[in-house]
Amino acid sequence: MKVPEPAAKTTKDRGLSLTSVLVATDFSPVSDLALTYAVALARHYGAQVYLTHVVTEGQAVSPAESGRAAYEKMRRVAEQGIADILKSGRMRGVAHEVLLEEGYLWEVIERLIHAHKISLVTVGTHGVRSVQGEFMGSSAEMIFRRAECPVLTVGPASAGKDSGEVEFKKILFATNFGRAAEHAAPYAFSLAQEYRAMLTLLHVMKPSEEYSEKGLAMLQETTRYRLEQCLPPGIEQWCKAECVVKSGECAEEILQAARAMKADLVVMGAGRKHLVTHLPQSAAYTVAAGAPCPVLTVRA
Repeated sequence: MKVPEPAAKTTKDRGLSLTSVLVATDFSPVSDLALTYAVALARHYGAQVYLTHVVTEGQAVSPAESGRAAYEKMRRVAEQGIADILKSGRMRGVAHEVLLEEGYLWEVIERLIHAHKISLVTVGTHGVRSVQGEFMGSSAEMIFRRAECPVLTVGPASAGKDSGEVEFKKILFATNFGRAAEHAAPYAFSLAQEYRAMLTLLHVMKPSEEYSEKGLAMLQETTRYRLEQCLPPGIEQWCKAECVVKSGECAEEILQAARAMKADLVVMGAGRKHLVTHLPQSAAYTVAAGAPCPVLTVRA
C-alpha cells in the first residue's frame, strides 16, 4: 500500500483553498453550531457563505395540516428562521447569500454544490442514537455520505463558541495510509500551518492475536515510521506534530483520542462509496456525530 507523499501539497498555494462555504441549516441548535464554524472559516479565508435551507414535503408542521397550506407554512417558518439569523448580526462582515430552496434535500444540495462551485459543505448532525447505541440516519448523514466536496460535520458534542473565537489549535488526522487519506492529508497540514496548531497523526490497527508481544511492538514501530513519512519536510517550523499508533476498534479509538487531546478538529479521508475508508459504514458516521469537535471528511 502506497504511503502518502503530501509534502508537495502543503504549501499555502496548494493547501486548503476555501472560496465558498455552503452551510445547510434546519435552524436547530446543532445547525447554529455548524453556522458558527462556517462563518469563522469564511471570515478567516475570505470565502463566501451560502446560507441554505431546503423546504421538503417531509417537514410536517402539524399532522392536521396537509397540502399547499402546510407547505406554505413551512416556507414561512423557514423565512423567519433565515431572517432571525440575519438580524442576529452573525453574518456581518462576511460575504453571504441566502438560498431558500424547495425539493428533495440531496438533489437540491448536489445542484447547489455544482452551481456555486462549493469548496466546503458545513452541516450539523443531531447524533441521535438508537436503542442499540448506533447513530441513526439523518439529513446530515445523507449529505455526509454523498457530497463529493469536503464536508465539515458538527455534532452536538462540539463546543459552541462565538464565530470570532473559533480556532483550530489541536488537530487530529486519522489515517489508514489509503488513497482517501492522501487527499485528506493536505487539508490537515494546511490547517495546521494556517492556525499554528498541534497536529496528531493517528493510525488505528485492528487487534490481532497472530503477533507475539515483540512482533506487535515491531509492527507498531513500523507503522509509526510510516506516519512520520507522511509529514512534510520542515513541518517543525510551523507546528508541533506527533505520531500515534493505537490498536482497537477504529471509531472508538479515534473518538477517545479526540477527547483525550481536546481536539478542535478531526480530519479523515472518505471513500468513494460514501464510507470513511478504514471504518465500517456505521462507524464512519459514529465519528462524525460523536466527536467533541467538528469532523472534516475529504473524499478520494
